[in-house]
Parts: sequence; structure tokens; C-alpha cells
Amino acid sequence: MQTYGGRAMKNKMKKNISKILAICAMVMSVTIANQNCVFIYHQEEKPDELRRLRRF
Repeated sequence: MQTYGGRAMKNKMKKNISKILAICAMVMSVTIANQNCVFIYHQEEKPDELRRLRRF
């Protein structure tokens, strides 16, 4: 009889969690790249890597 617990299940969960975190990080980066700060004087310079994620 085969059990579904143990290392295989933990490894699968770790892979799924890391994929979800990567997707969340990408979504947040794209969102931030397309927004401006409401305070004119507080607008920080964005890195070039972040500028290529802009959608406009």
C-alpha cells in the first residue's frame, strides 16, 4: 500500500509555494512599475530592469 505523506509531499508543497511566491513577486513588480507616487517630490528613480516591465 502506498502512502501520500513524507518527503515527496513536502517537496511538492515547497515547489508549489515557491511558484506562487514567484508569481506574486512578478505581479507586484508589474503593478509598481505602472504606478507613480502621489507626492511629486518623493518620486524615486526606478531601476532599468523595472522599467522594461511597464505596459505603456
